[in-house]
Amino acid sequence: MMRGNTWELLQADEAELVVPDNFFELYAVPLSPTALLWANGGFLSLDLDRRAVANINAEAVTTSVEYFFARDLCLCPL
Repeated sequence: MMRGNTWELLQADEAELVVPDNFFELYAVPLSPTALLWANGGFLSLDLDRRAVANINAEAVTTSVEYFFARDLCLCPL
Protein backbone atom coordinates (compact mmCIF):
# COMPACT_ATOMS: atom_id res chain seq x y z
CA MET A 1 0.00 0.00 0.00
CA MET A 2 2.83 2.43 0.74
CA ARG A 3 5.03 1.20 -2.09
CA GLY A 4 5.64 3.85 -4.71
CA ASN A 5 5.00 6.83 -2.43
CA THR A 6 7.48 9.68 -2.25
CA TRP A 7 8.16 10.81 1.31
CA GLU A 8 9.24 14.29 2.40
CA LEU A 9 10.36 15.60 5.77
CA LEU A 10 8.22 18.59 6.73
CA GLN A 11 9.24 20.98 9.53
CA ALA A 12 6.92 23.38 11.33
CA ASP A 13 8.47 26.74 12.17
CA GLU A 14 5.90 28.46 14.37
CA ALA A 15 3.49 25.83 15.66
CA GLU A 16 3.14 22.19 16.67
CA LEU A 17 1.44 19.24 15.03
CA VAL A 18 -1.48 17.17 16.29
CA VAL A 19 -1.22 13.37 16.21
CA PRO A 20 -4.48 11.55 15.38
CA ASP A 21 -5.30 8.03 16.53
CA ASN A 22 -4.94 6.73 12.96
CA PHE A 23 -3.45 7.62 9.62
CA PHE A 24 -5.87 5.84 7.30
CA GLU A 25 -6.42 8.96 5.21
CA LEU A 26 -3.31 10.96 6.05
CA TYR A 27 -0.12 9.44 4.80
CA ALA A 28 2.02 10.92 7.55
CA VAL A 29 4.42 9.71 10.20
CA PRO A 30 4.96 12.13 13.09
CA LEU A 31 8.56 12.30 14.27
CA SER A 32 8.35 15.11 16.82
CA PRO A 33 5.95 17.95 17.72
CA THR A 34 7.36 19.97 14.82
CA ALA A 35 8.40 17.36 12.24
CA LEU A 36 6.70 14.67 10.21
CA LEU A 37 7.20 12.52 7.17
CA TRP A 38 4.56 13.26 4.54
CA ALA A 39 3.78 11.08 1.53
CA ASN A 40 3.18 12.29 -2.01
CA GLY A 41 4.06 15.94 -1.60
CA GLY A 42 1.55 18.68 -2.21
CA PHE A 43 3.56 21.33 -0.36
CA LEU A 44 5.49 24.11 -2.07
CA SER A 45 7.95 24.29 0.82
CA LEU A 46 9.27 21.73 3.28
CA ASP A 47 9.10 24.43 5.98
CA LEU A 48 5.54 24.68 7.23
CA ASP A 49 4.15 28.05 8.22
CA ARG A 50 1.36 28.40 10.79
CA ARG A 51 -1.37 28.16 8.14
CA ALA A 52 0.03 24.91 6.68
CA VAL A 53 0.29 23.42 10.19
CA ALA A 54 -3.32 24.44 10.87
CA ASN A 55 -4.43 22.68 7.67
CA ILE A 56 -2.60 19.47 8.60
CA ASN A 57 -3.90 19.63 12.17
CA ALA A 58 -7.49 20.18 11.03
CA GLU A 59 -7.22 17.13 8.77
CA ALA A 60 -5.68 15.08 11.59
CA VAL A 61 -8.50 16.02 13.98
CA THR A 62 -11.17 15.34 11.33
CA THR A 63 -9.81 11.89 10.49
CA SER A 64 -9.28 10.80 14.10
CA VAL A 65 -11.78 8.23 15.33
CA GLU A 66 -11.59 8.48 19.11
CA TYR A 67 -8.79 10.82 20.10
CA PHE A 68 -5.87 13.00 19.07
CA PHE A 69 -3.01 14.36 21.12
CA ALA A 70 -0.11 16.77 21.08
CA ARG A 71 2.69 17.83 23.37
CA ASP A 72 0.83 21.09 24.00
CA LEU A 73 -2.55 21.62 22.30
CA CYS A 74 -2.26 25.37 22.96
CA LEU A 75 0.58 25.46 20.42
CA CYS A 76 -1.43 23.57 17.76
CA PRO A 77 -3.48 25.78 15.47
CA LEU A 78 -6.62 24.25 13.99
